[in-house]
Amino acid sequence: MSEQPLTEAEQRIARRYPPPRIPRAAWWIAGGLLIPVLVAGWLWIATSQANRAVTASVHTFEIADDRVDAVITVQRPDPSRAATCEVFAQAVNFERVGEISAPVPPSTRTSDTIAVTIQTYRRATAIDVGDCTIVD
Repeated sequence: MSEQPLTEAEQRIARRYPPPRIPRAAWWIAGGLLIPVLVAGWLWIATSQANRAVTASVHTFEIADDRVDAVITVQRPDPSRAATCEVFAQAVNFERVGEISAPVPPSTRTSDTIAVTIQTYRRATAIDVGDCTIVD
């Protein structure tokens, strides 16, 4: 069966919308290779960050003019190992106005409370605990 020539309107549309430079099959192959790599990377990141060795949270805090007194609760699976936690104070605009590295000594309990005092160079409005790590 022979192909019929394109009409003038079909020729105009073919010139306006040329075929893609990269074939559709190439996009499917690239997606088929890229999506599993992205999913594997996402799973690795999610599982490596899900089981942190030491976690901490702010229990209470009191703000004075140039300092913040706080009590943080630290939880760790192996209490016989020392740890450190980065604790920081923030101003109303979320700027860090003071921070310390709070040492957490070894103990016999998996959950400990630690009192910390942070000197600030500007009035703080909030306090938060950053990363906690085991000291080797």
